[in-house]
Amino acid sequence: MSGPLLTGALLSLLGALFFGFNNLATRRAVIRVKDTSPGVALSVFVSVPAVLAVLVLTGKLSDLVRFPWHGYLWLIGAGIIHYYLGRSLNYRSVQLVGANLTGILRRSSPLMAVFLGVVVLHETVTGTMLIGLLLILLGVGLVGWTPWQPRGGKNSFLQIGPKVVLLGMGAGVCYGISPLMIKMALNSYSAPLAAVFITFIGAAAVFAVSSMVGRKRAELFTMEKTTFWWFVISGLVVVLAQVSRFLALSMAPISIVSPLFDTSPIMVVILSFFFNRKLEVFSKSIVFSAIMVVIGSLFLIGG
Repeated sequence: MSGPLLTGALLSLLGALFFGFNNLATRRAVIRVKDTSPGVALSVFVSVPAVLAVLVLTGKLSDLVRFPWHGYLWLIGAGIIHYYLGRSLNYRSVQLVGANLTGILRRSSPLMAVFLGVVVLHETVTGTMLIGLLLILLGVGLVGWTPWQPRGGKNSFLQIGPKVVLLGMGAGVCYGISPLMIKMALNSYSAPLAAVFITFIGAAAVFAVSSMVGRKRAELFTMEKTTFWWFVISGLVVVLAQVSRFLALSMAPISIVSPLFDTSPIMVVILSFFFNRKLEVFSKSIVFSAIMVVIGSLFLIGG
């Protein structure tokens, strides 16, 4: 493997690792609060200046004014769906059942991405892609049929499953819709870092309206210090993950970057085992489910 390809591969793994750490930080933060929405807003607010700093350092600041008007609409919409709706559902799911289970349920995003690709972009589904979809469905389904013991409780997953499944898979659906919207914007002008910034601006604007008034505003400004910093870390680590992915794509083909980046569910389980062992659920079925959805993702990309 040549120098740029090797660097791209390492950056892809680094991005997956950052996403794994994001889930750890998120879990540490959400167990300290009753309402996760002020924390979600905080994680988005801190991401805006972080991405802006990246744009300045890379000399891409001028890209912000080069999209056509419909490109801005696509990006703002993607930000609202991904970072406002998707992240809100994701944080709530992590709060209820942890990062391990949520990371697997969230892998419904490739299913939505393939569906939209076929319906909207008229893409073709191959036999290999169908195998990948089946593996992801089986991996997610295995979680839903596996009993688990929450800390201090005797409930099984099936007893609280519908709510958790809707939250986790709902986040995955949002994460599957937003890439299509971003792709529509980038078709008009290719500036991925600027696109990321605009998506964060769209989400931050909605959070500014919904979370800066009344009780939510009070909770945001009176948040316990440790919790505050865990939400901040969660937001900043996501920025590092996204930057790593875009840098990787500039050095290596998507056929190398995406499979490595999609190892994040495995990263979450491994990191959780070392750093959040007392906060997460571990079993053979969870590890097997994570492996299945990663392999399914590889089949999708290989198709």
